[in-house]
Amino acid sequence: MGGVLELKEMSYEICPTCGARIVEIINKNKHTNGHYNEYIAFECGCEIHFSPNFMKEEIQRKCPKDPEEIKFQKKRINARNKLIEVIHKLDVDEQFKQNSFRSLGIFID
Repeated sequence: MGGVLELKEMSYEICPTCGARIVEIINKNKHTNGHYNEYIAFECGCEIHFSPNFMKEEIQRKCPKDPEEIKFQKKRINARNKLIEVIHKLDVDEQFKQNSFRSLGIFID
């Protein structure tokens, strides 16, 4: 059955990292062990899931204010910027450069 606010395994009221409010609670798909998949989403974007397969909580999406997540995102931004710089400096035609950007999911005007 499952439904809103019927969580049995998790009891968060706010994001454990930044204190953001809950925006969604889901309890669905009863496992053969009798426990449900439980999901909590917070205003900040953090999402936590309880897995009945492993009987543990898993962070589906880290809080954007988590220090490790901040470092992770900064590294990605730096890598993206380096790729853009390298592609711009290539001695090839513009079409190849644009195709390279697109294949990397980088869209530049």
